This record gives sequence, C-alpha cells and structure tokens, in this order.
Amino acid sequence: MSGTAIKRTRNLALCLLLVLPLYASAGGRFEPARAGNGRLELVRGVPVVHLTGTPEEMGEQHGKLLREQGRVLLDRYVGRFFNASNAGRAARATTLAISRRMKIPPVYKREMAALAEAAGVSYDDVLLANTMFDAKKMLQCTTAAAYGKSSSNGRLLFGRNLDFPSLGVAHLYSVVFVYHPEGGEPFVSVGFPGLVGVLSGMNADGVAA
Repeated sequence: MSGTAIKRTRNLALCLLLVLPLYASAGGRFEPARAGNGRLELVRGVPVVHLTGTPEEMGEQHGKLLREQGRVLLDRYVGRFFNASNAGRAARATTLAISRRMKIPPVYKREMAALAEAAGVSYDDVLLANTMFDAKKMLQCTTAAAYGKSSSNGRLLFGRNLDFPSLGVAHLYSVVFVYHPEGGEPFVSVGFPGLVGVLSGMNADGVAA
C-alpha cells in the first residue's frame, strides 16, 4: 500500500473514531450481515455499514443490509409527514413533484433505484426520504466551526447539529456508512437507512461536509 493510500485509510479510521463516541448504541435492531461486497458490523454497539462498488451495487447492498430498518423509517418517520389523510396525500404529491424536478446527479438516482428494489419499497418513497427536507425547506441544521485562538488546541474544529425532530424514531436508527465507490473517493457518512450520499461526513483526504 502506498504512503498516500495509508494516509487516506488513516483519515477514514480517524473519522470513525471521532464519530462513534457521539452515537450511542442505536435502539433499532441491527445484526452483523453481508450482502455482496457490502457488510454491516457493530462497532462499540454502533451499526457501521460498508458499501462498495458501482452505484447499483452500493444501492443493492444498502437495501439488503438495512431492509428492515429502512422500511421502519419510511413507515414511522416519513409516513408521519405524509399520512393517509387528504392533507397528507396532497403534501406527498406536492413534495414529490418538487423532488422530481431537482437536479439530482444520475449516479444517485441509480443508487436510489437499486436500493428501493433491494429493500422492496417504491422508488418514490426513497426519493421522498432523500429530498423531503430540501423540497419543503422544513428544517435548517446548525453548523459550527472554530480555529486558531477560538479552538482549544489551535486546530480546526468542525461540527454539525442535526436539527431534525426524531419523532421518537429516527434517533434509534443512526448509521455510520463507509463508502468505497468504484473509481471514486472513499468517504464516511453519518446518516440513516435509506439515505444516500452524505448527510454529515468526511472523505479519505480529510475534507468534511
């Protein structure tokens, strides 16, 4: 392994060490499992999901490894915003119309489609879960950064407060994703079953978002 590869691997490991203490053992049921080149492991009680390959392969691994948890969140979390009432159905239709007009990179659409198929849910449900807060501007999270004299050690500190209502459900299903996309930059993301890309994360070169 080259020196650059070792450094990037260490950066990913460092990100995991920084993230894991912040996420206590999830309340949802997670068990170690494998799906193709993907796997789910428990580290200090926290579910860590490794996804590898093409968008379709990563989506399929995601859908199979987190099928049960993803379906719970779609039903008990996303479903709370778009229920079976007339108002809920109207809100769902309006939000989906906005979501479908978003300029989402094709690789993410491919990943979401494979995820939906593997999990046995509709693509619209997965699209809605990934875009609802942007489509409706429901919530705004808080990001803080400190450096120089404002930092206890003089180094850059960067953090994000996830200002989402958990509705008694979401906080039980936090997951750390470790992505190894084919031909792309490895990265770590803290998110939830059914979400693709980065909610909060850092790539192998130490760039955080």
